[in-house]
Amino acid sequence: MIQECPAQNFYTYHRSLERVRSDSHKTITLSSNTLPLTLRILLPSDISTLTQILLDPANVQDDLSVSNSTPESIGQMLQEWMNVSTPMARFNLVVLISGTLVGCSGFGWIGPVKECKEGCGRAGALGIMLDPGVRGKGYAYESLRICIDFGFRKLALEEVRVSTNKGNVAMRGLMEARFGLSVEMGEKDQFGNDLHWVIRKPWWLEFARAEGMLTLDEE
Repeated sequence: MIQECPAQNFYTYHRSLERVRSDSHKTITLSSNTLPLTLRILLPSDISTLTQILLDPANVQDDLSVSNSTPESIGQMLQEWMNVSTPMARFNLVVLISGTLVGCSGFGWIGPVKECKEGCGRAGALGIMLDPGVRGKGYAYESLRICIDFGFRKLALEEVRVSTNKGNVAMRGLMEARFGLSVEMGEKDQFGNDLHWVIRKPWWLEFARAEGMLTLDEE
């Protein structure tokens, strides 16, 4: 049974439990109301297609977390993506355009805002990867704004973090031109990222109002 939940005016949120093989599989789907774009949790039937996307050098050249991966290591990683734990340690999603799988997005890491055992708010590291053929059409922006909003609304995050490297000109343009965020430069992290953006809930509420979106307190 699918449950439709009230959401922001630019996307719709569905969740259900489906039988996959012999197990119940939690399915969460986020659908844009303005573009033929859907974000959802990975299904076993997606693994082959997504593996090929993640092995394509054109897709992963700016993401050192997967750029040197093997089919075996990717397969293991994707199995972990299908495990939706409570509390969530990650929230990885596939990206579909008109029903065709073209990439992935979501939160590859969810954890405390600060290094502490309990009592801290939670943050999420957000990313986006799309096949070259669908870039430059607004799908990356739409995917990110849906994930950001969902992160604050349903995952109770206090911060959303986006990182990339200096060579990823397209991502920097997206974060600065479309979202109007200032970059924070720093030392390279373990994935080679030295450009960082931090989005906090108060800023997002203000941005959403300015963009004409419903806000969290206007459901």
